[in-house]
Amino acid sequence: MSDDFDKHMGLNILIIILIVIAFIQYIHKKSSSIITRKQAYEFLSAIRPGVSIVPKSWPNGKRCAVALSVDFDAESSLLFKNNKSLARHDLFHIGNRQGVPRLLKLFKNFNIPTTFFIPGIVVELYPELTKEIAKHGHEIGLHGWIHENVEDLTKRELLDLYTKSKDVIIKTTGFIPVGIRTPFAKFSEHIPEVAKELGLLYDSSLVSDHDCFIINRRGKSTNLLEIPISRIRDDSTYFNYNKQIVPPKDVLDIWKLEFRKAYEEGGVFQLLVHPHYMGYRSRIWIMEELCKYINTFKDVWFCTHKQLAMYVKSQAKRGL
Repeated sequence: MSDDFDKHMGLNILIIILIVIAFIQYIHKKSSSIITRKQAYEFLSAIRPGVSIVPKSWPNGKRCAVALSVDFDAESSLLFKNNKSLARHDLFHIGNRQGVPRLLKLFKNFNIPTTFFIPGIVVELYPELTKEIAKHGHEIGLHGWIHENVEDLTKRELLDLYTKSKDVIIKTTGFIPVGIRTPFAKFSEHIPEVAKELGLLYDSSLVSDHDCFIINRRGKSTNLLEIPISRIRDDSTYFNYNKQIVPPKDVLDIWKLEFRKAYEEGGVFQLLVHPHYMGYRSRIWIMEELCKYINTFKDVWFCTHKQLAMYVKSQAKRGL
């Protein structure tokens, strides 16, 4: 009886000790999460949206700019994560085999110039497909080397990887990239400096606004133009394999509303899609119907991100 009592007492004491340790850890975590205004400013000022640039009009008197983009990732994100599941890699093959060809055919039918952001490793894995994209007249932008997380890398590492990626795009297609989109919707305060050293014109990674703006770093202008993306106008929000699948008709309705409002405001409608999501019959239908809808508005300027960046910057210099 005494032994049982001692065992129960010992167990109770152990539980109490564990509870106390957990409480101390909670208090420590809570107190460490309280930061001063200065600390908050130092962190938040690393990268901030700066001056918005909204042209009063678009080329040839057009009312609205439409900039469609494609992130041709293929299996790069899995390679970065060292994921060796063949079944998982197989999920991305629909993008190479169906997605890119379907999108190229659609853009050709509607005579729409677009921008493809492609990781360097994907250019090396699929050189003929990359050449086909360039052959169709689409812009090719930087998208990392192997879809790496830029937040984990130093400026030197980023510069090396993006230089390597830029070189392989030039070697494969002859096209000189002038824009960048960082993978995984991540960002680094080193990106503006890297972009400057690589002679880039714009970035298209942040979600801070609908209108183009100049990126600020530590309270100062970097002169790097941002063409913002949006989770609402990104197909991965609706079709990611790890998330709920939204009916194609619902996605089409959302994108139509987004375009209609951009048109009314005389702004930019920017869209981001992925071949491994849009490669399916029911999803390429969304793009077909969206392009049909946009074409019912006669005063729309379809442009690449490069064309958009060049025009916006030229208008900013003229004060328009």
